[in-house]
Amino acid sequence: MQENGLLPAHDVSYFSYAYGAANFRRIDGESCKQACLKNCSFRAALFQYSGNVSDGNCFLQLQLFSLQNNRPSTSHYNSSAYIKVQNIVVSPASSNTKKRGVGIGISIGIIGAGLIASLIGGMIIGYVRRKRHQFPFAFFCNRSVPHPER
Repeated sequence: MQENGLLPAHDVSYFSYAYGAANFRRIDGESCKQACLKNCSFRAALFQYSGNVSDGNCFLQLQLFSLQNNRPSTSHYNSSAYIKVQNIVVSPASSNTKKRGVGIGISIGIIGAGLIASLIGGMIIGYVRRKRHQFPFAFFCNRSVPHPER
């Protein structure tokens, strides 16, 4: 199961800031983040504000390229980026361990059964081959062997 989260990066700026391009104006940072999380198309939320953190501009980005360091003393605004990441929710370790143990047990059982079947098959083939190549004892007894004469 996957859920999205936001990775914050403070005091960064993005090259596409333009006041008219803001998706939301006069918005707070938390609302900007929630707007990004609600729409799966957006990759990041960029929040820019001057003095009041509750009155800023929100830029939602479909693509995210290089961010640059922002110096509020020079740019006269504060800026943060919230980059969308996938949080992977893992089930409890105990159930994973049980599943892994069952899988290993099944694998060992299949391999063991295959080895035993191969061993039995080899023994049967060897027995049949020996049986075919054995001559009956009577074959040797019915032949007369010449005795040397003196």
